[in-house]
Amino acid sequence: MGMFDDIKCDMSLPGPCPVDDFQTKDLDCTMTHYAIRRDGRLVDANIRMEKKAGAPPDPGKAFMDRDHIEWHRKWWERKEGPDIPMEYTGSVNFYSNDKDDVWWEFCAFVRAGVVTEIIQISPNPTPLAQKG
Repeated sequence: MGMFDDIKCDMSLPGPCPVDDFQTKDLDCTMTHYAIRRDGRLVDANIRMEKKAGAPPDPGKAFMDRDHIEWHRKWWERKEGPDIPMEYTGSVNFYSNDKDDVWWEFCAFVRAGVVTEIIQISPNPTPLAQKG
């Protein structure tokens, strides 16, 4: 399986897509939250989990133990900060399944932190009409 990052796409995608929250393995793969903003900027969305004030110590159980999970849900909260601009140049494939388990995948081409184009990879985009 491995690590990945979350990426939200606010920019228009080529064709209808029922999801806007995706995953990618083309950036840092550190469970970071990225976003493609409407204006095409690729940013670190600066979303972090922080422990609430007054939280008791971790129960010391294994990471997936029920006590640890309940402690994490109760005493950690999501914090959003200002976007952190990225100077990334390259391509970013991002993907997700919709509620009907259809695989949606796109590739964004990025130059100096700005998306120049997004193409649909899956499901297969509708082919252009043949000229006759």
